[in-house]
Amino acid sequence: LVILAIGFLALHLTLSGIGWLRRLPARWRARRAERRRAEGDAAVTRALVALAAGTPDLARVEVRRARETLGDTPQTLVLAAEAERLSGREEAAAEAFRRLAGREDSRFLGLRGLLRQAIQRGDWPAAQRLAREAEAAQPGAAWLREERETLALRTRDWREALAVAPPG
Repeated sequence: LVILAIGFLALHLTLSGIGWLRRLPARWRARRAERRRAEGDAAVTRALVALAAGTPDLARVEVRRARETLGDTPQTLVLAAEAERLSGREEAAAEAFRRLAGREDSRFLGLRGLLRQAIQRGDWPAAQRLAREAEAAQPGAAWLREERETLALRTRDWREALAVAPPG
């Protein structure tokens, strides 16, 4: 009976050790992913601080680090676009906004950024098109209704102006 108990204990320890060794690579990957996530979050925070401080070059460096560790998430893409815009690199900002607009979960953010750029350039037809796309992506956004109304008046599109004007 003692020999059987010792044999069972040895078998249990052996199988537990094998299981522990088999799970070791997964634990290492999880720990590495957790560390990368923490590094990425810290880079996002530093990028936000740099943007708030008005230091676009530092913001661009931190956004690059965040994108390397976290990938092209909506948050990193918005930060990239804003850092590029603050640096005066409108085409790079537009590219980040286009990437945002190409994602289903952040389409509205990308369209809003592209709309803001079109208005700044004075490209009214593009701005109207982007405003309609943004309205389709996020119906009922109050600021968008006002933008569409302003754009309709600027382009003298009276039918559009009447369509978006508040009732009353």
